[in-house]
Amino acid sequence: MTLDRYKHESLAPSREWVNLNPEERRRRAVAAVAEQDVGTLLDLLEAHHVRTHGHVSQETLRKYRLGARTWLEYAQGNAIKVLHPDSEHADLWVRELEAGGKSPASVGVLLAGARALYAALRWAKATSDHPFTDVKPRKDKRRP
Repeated sequence: MTLDRYKHESLAPSREWVNLNPEERRRRAVAAVAEQDVGTLLDLLEAHHVRTHGHVSQETLRKYRLGARTWLEYAQGNAIKVLHPDSEHADLWVRELEAGGKSPASVGVLLAGARALYAALRWAKATSDHPFTDVKPRKDKRRP
């Protein structure tokens, strides 16, 4: 008789990625980018975030996944190399979100998701880039 881990616990996605050897983790992350497999990349993001932060609310994960998905769709539509984007592309993405009517707070949330995606890709050793380091949404000039 063999024991099988419970696959619906909060750490299950992290366990799957952590149990991979580093070369396989990198291979899967690079393949997901090449195949534009957004689902696998979002699972990697969630696994990394839960691994580094412990219990994370479902709402936080939902927002991070939304930000990462929004960036990946933008990258695909603008022929941007996801593993090695220029920081100028990250700036333009944020400016496009703002031009589309997103509030600075909403842009900040989406930006956090994109940053979390790149933290996960760096953990998987799929990239060493930090394209969103100096990117900031415009200041919110509305009264609090």
